[in-house]
Order: sequence, then C-alpha cells, then structure tokens
Amino acid sequence: MAKIFEYVPYEEYKPVMQRVEACIDKIYDLIDEQIKFEWGYVGSANRYGVAFITRRINGNKGFDFDVNFYVHRPSKNESWKAKYLRIQFYKAIQAVFKKLGYEDPEDRTSVIRVKFLDKKDRTITHSIDFAIFQDIMNGDGTLTEKYARKYDNGSYGWTTRGGKNINAIEKMDWLNKNVGDDGDKKYPYFYSKGSSLMVDLKQEYLKLKDNNQDEDKCSFQLFNEAINNIYNQWMQYINK
Repeated sequence: MAKIFEYVPYEEYKPVMQRVEACIDKIYDLIDEQIKFEWGYVGSANRYGVAFITRRINGNKGFDFDVNFYVHRPSKNESWKAKYLRIQFYKAIQAVFKKLGYEDPEDRTSVIRVKFLDKKDRTITHSIDFAIFQDIMNGDGTLTEKYARKYDNGSYGWTTRGGKNINAIEKMDWLNKNVGDDGDKKYPYFYSKGSSLMVDLKQEYLKLKDNNQDEDKCSFQLFNEAINNIYNQWMQYINK
C-alpha cells in the first residue's frame, strides 16, 4: 500500500511548540487572576515522553498539537463553571494567537481549536486543540477529573473523557520494564544495537495509520493497537 502518512521533522514542529509555550505564558496574564492552572502536551506530542507527530503526505490539514489545561478548583467545596472557563480561555487564546497570524479560535465540542493557514493556498499548516480539565466533586465527596464540554444546544458542562486503555497501558508498562533498548543486557530481553522500543513503535504506528480504513478510528486507538502488536511480537519471540 502506498505511503500515506509521514512523521513531521523535529526542526519543523519544534519552533511551533516553542511558540505555543510562549503564548501560554501570555494566556496566564489574560485570564481571571484567580484561575490557577497547569498545562501539558498530550496526544501525538507526548506519548510516553516521545513525539509521534504525523501528517498526511500532500494533505491540506497539516499537523496538530493537543494541549490540556488543568485548572485548580477555587476552593475545597467549589468548582469553576464550565462555561465561564471556556469563555475565559477562548478570549485569552484569541487575543494571543490572533496577533501571530492564526485564525479566530473555533469553539468546538470538547476543545478550543486554533489554526495556522498557509497564506498562498489557505491550507492548514498546523492546528492546536486546547481542552480544559478540572476535578469535579461527586455525590460521595470524591473527585473525578472532567473536561469542559460544549453541548449541541450551546450549553456547557463537565464530562468524563474516555480514551484510556488499561490493557494497552499494562502492556506498555511490561515492555518498559522488561525490554531494553540498543542491546542493553540489564533487561531480561532487549532490542539489537541501533534499535529501541520507541523506534519499533513509531514504525508500527505509521504502518497502522497507512493501512487504516476506518475514518472514525482515532490516533490514540491506532497507537494502542501498535502497543498491542509490539507486545504480541515479543510474546511470540519469548514463547519460542
């Protein structure tokens, strides 16, 4: 099958990441000073500390980053309203990124998205999705991390995000604990010189993306499949 996707070179995506980080520093100064938060890259920009940033070859959507804002609760017994936070962050994101040539943000279902377009052909070179999370108190007094979601009727609320695959997490943990990189014999099993788990995962992930026929399948699902495939390959090798 023809190659459809490619990894974005480090020297191309790194300056964009640095720009995003500089913009987030400015966002801190623009939102309500009572709102305290941390943030982090998730998705393709940070899979177990490694970037798996891809794009479609000759496509028109470029590459994307996912950023999560983790907002502190205003007090032990209170939480911020989802609508208020979405509005606060939307205005700040618009003010900061618009000055750098980005399109107006899109207030989407689960994220606030900004796009940077190629000025000549108006194709997307890259985009950034911002999601807002907060610990929400349950009826029994426990806390659950939820994200600010926009519903079809225009209202906002807090929703639990799915996507975690415990099975894939356990298999990745086993691989990290038992398989060494680059001929490292301190582990029970190891890759040959010049190879590693992440190199193997990158190759498998890209192969799955190229062969994927399900348009509704998300990148994190393909990544979990890549973990499962690598794990199974090692099990077959060990059982021999």
